[in-house]
Amino acid sequence: MRVWCERGKSIDIPLRADGRTNTTIQYAISSEPKYGSLGGISTQTYNASTVTYTHSTATGERDTFTYVARTSDSAYSQPATVEVLLSEPPVQPSVPETVDFGKAGVGGKSIHKITITNQNGGAGNVQVASTKPWKPLSPAAWLPANGETAIEVAFEPTALGEVRGVLHISLKDQVVATAALRGEGAEAFDVERVADAVDAWTISNYSDTILSLTLTAPEGLNFPDTLLLPAHSSVPFVVRRLAGWNGAITGDIVISGSGLTRTIPVDMSAIPARIFVSPTEVDFGIITQGEEATAEITVSNTGGNPAFLSATLSSGMRIVPVLGAAPIAAGEKQIMKIFLRGGEKSKGRVTLTERDGATAVFGWEVTILPTAPPQTDVSLNPSAITSPDDATPDTPVDIRASAISHDRIRLTWQEPPARPASYRVEYCLVERPDEGDSIEEHWTIWRNLEISRTDDHVTAELSHLFPLTTYSLRVMSLDASGHASAPSPTLTATTLARPAWSLPRAVSRFFFATVLVCGLGVALIVFRTARRVACRGA
Repeated sequence: MRVWCERGKSIDIPLRADGRTNTTIQYAISSEPKYGSLGGISTQTYNASTVTYTHSTATGERDTFTYVARTSDSAYSQPATVEVLLSEPPVQPSVPETVDFGKAGVGGKSIHKITITNQNGGAGNVQVASTKPWKPLSPAAWLPANGETAIEVAFEPTALGEVRGVLHISLKDQVVATAALRGEGAEAFDVERVADAVDAWTISNYSDTILSLTLTAPEGLNFPDTLLLPAHSSVPFVVRRLAGWNGAITGDIVISGSGLTRTIPVDMSAIPARIFVSPTEVDFGIITQGEEATAEITVSNTGGNPAFLSATLSSGMRIVPVLGAAPIAAGEKQIMKIFLRGGEKSKGRVTLTERDGATAVFGWEVTILPTAPPQTDVSLNPSAITSPDDATPDTPVDIRASAISHDRIRLTWQEPPARPASYRVEYCLVERPDEGDSIEEHWTIWRNLEISRTDDHVTAELSHLFPLTTYSLRVMSLDASGHASAPSPTLTATTLARPAWSLPRAVSRFFFATVLVCGLGVALIVFRTARRVACRGA
């Protein structure tokens, strides 16, 4: 007996025996199939039964099994053979409902892959065809059982504009699946703005060759002169200013190549004024009540528009030139003089405001004395800081100086037998390795000096100094009237190197050449110079 069964499927096979009639026949399986399995035997009539065969593997082209029969009063017959021929189920192809090929250059072609899926079908060949201007690169394709395969289809537009077509998948010349095709014939290249973006664009090459494009742009834009585009590719780009270009930019970016020209309009407003002030902390020094002190600041405009400034000044303060009298041009700086008349306030902050909203802030500080202290021109003779009479305090002795960090020096000395009311420390910057310019020689008094006394010894710390810098130092005693002793012998100390993790501290490079004498306090006079020199008056 020969029967057909699809791979992986089941089939009911009749079992029959020839011979006696009207006698019940019993059937039994004498050998099992190799590529499938058998169910139980089901009796249909007194002499006919069925058995279910299930194919369980894809191996082999045919399968066999045998069965025997007998009556109740006889032995089993000779085996009968059943041959099961295994056949493939029909191919069941499917394709996407729609395939969009996008843009392709007229006269060229764009190739896309389309996947054909065999949904629960057997293996087999399918035919592939399409309407023009599409063309399958192969007219047939092999589909594996329950698998898929990809075919290549070329889109070859012959005119500009949108085109629609159909892809046909056939079995034995009968169409069993279709896909709608869409494409657009385009010129060699084009430029498109990115959706929801103001300054982002895409340049696309729709041709089959590499395109060399030439770009020209208004002044102030950061753009290449040429651009190479591979075939069927797109590159994004963003319209950007050149670094430091803050003014307005208007005009067109012109892109040329392959006989075509495209333009991108550009309309960029100037960057608003941006203002910065230096220094950010202004020290007016020591003045008497009602006296006027001066200092300088530099205001820079790094924006693209002129800066029109205004400010609410502290009491007794004025700025020259007057704010708002003339703007600071884009990219320019202006030096301004600040005048402060001594009043009740000793410190404050001033905010400069530009009319478009930009701001810059500087702080100020001043020491105000009720009466002017005695003045001594130490720039001419630093050792001439003495009492107006002969009753001068004793000079401190056993002066010691040591660096304790990259910006701090500790001073210690022994108090004179007649304990003075206070002390003055003077410092002189001897060497600053990171500066190469000569610095005008002068001594500076260390203001707001804090000292601590232990038995007959005094300790003071100087902070916010330069790293790796040598300072000359000396100390003087002050009596209750502010009269100073002769200066102690000069000694030097060098600050340590800045730690690797420490950020550099911004420091000024302008210097003071005045000596300010306080009623009570300790003064430190600094001789700042880029080279190692001897301090005058030491």
